[in-house]
Amino acid sequence: MYKPRQWASLATVLEVLASGNFHVAGIGMMLPAPYILIDQDATEDAPIYDREAKKIVHPLALRLVEQVPSYFEVSPNWSLSPFGKPLKDFQV
Repeated sequence: MYKPRQWASLATVLEVLASGNFHVAGIGMMLPAPYILIDQDATEDAPIYDREAKKIVHPLALRLVEQVPSYFEVSPNWSLSPFGKPLKDFQV
């Protein structure tokens, strides 16, 4: 995402995907300021959500939920994905 020469329009991305002839690690998207999209992945040794307790247990994930007025979801692999607009003083 930090190399603008690698960016393309959505139309171009869809055309390349439809062709089946592509070699990319993934597709990202740019959001206009001040919006953010965060994908915090969980691992076995650093879980984000405790299924039995039904609560978020990762400190950074808790800060995100508290400080980013957003829609949040816990994905099937138990990662956390908020989308929204951060508060002015939020820092990682």
